[in-house]
Amino acid sequence: MMIDIIKTKAETIENFLIKAHAPVMKYLQPGISSLETISICSKYGIVPNADIIELYEWRNGTKLPEPGEGYLEGLVEIIPFGAFYNLQYSLSEWTLFQDLDYFENAGSYLPIFGSMEQDLYGYKLDTGQIYFISPGMQIYGDLAFHSLSTMLDCIIACYQKEIFHIDPNKGLEIKNYQLFEDMKQHFLKE
Repeated sequence: MMIDIIKTKAETIENFLIKAHAPVMKYLQPGISSLETISICSKYGIVPNADIIELYEWRNGTKLPEPGEGYLEGLVEIIPFGAFYNLQYSLSEWTLFQDLDYFENAGSYLPIFGSMEQDLYGYKLDTGQIYFISPGMQIYGDLAFHSLSTMLDCIIACYQKEIFHIDPNKGLEIKNYQLFEDMKQHFLKE
């Protein structure tokens, strides 16, 4: 029997969000099947690995706001600069990312979490590492996490240690951004 490590960790995060009455819960979409993930990715020439398949089986990211609905970023973030992109949006951002060619091999990174202002966490397709990319701050691929699993571990730890706080009306708030940076560094050392 295969253990769904990514899905289990994502469900742990979801439990924190449910308990906190997080507004993001109104926007998270149901998961999609592994076959659907593979089919959608194949249209872009991407072969998703087990981590990406599991993540999108858990949830197909966040529903994007409708025109006129307003700016929802704070309401839909799970991690700072991190709304969970639905697979279709992730792949459209991946396509845009390649076209803009911010840095060498930009197409190697699948945006999975990010802001609506091009700050994002990119999943490096060949290694599974997570890189933070922020063109506005001229950050073109700083290693943020060794894997999607360690990224989820860090998010869980930040909720457990109350570094991340959910306001039921405003969404994600960070009590002390430096504590989040310290937690990321802790997981990079593991």
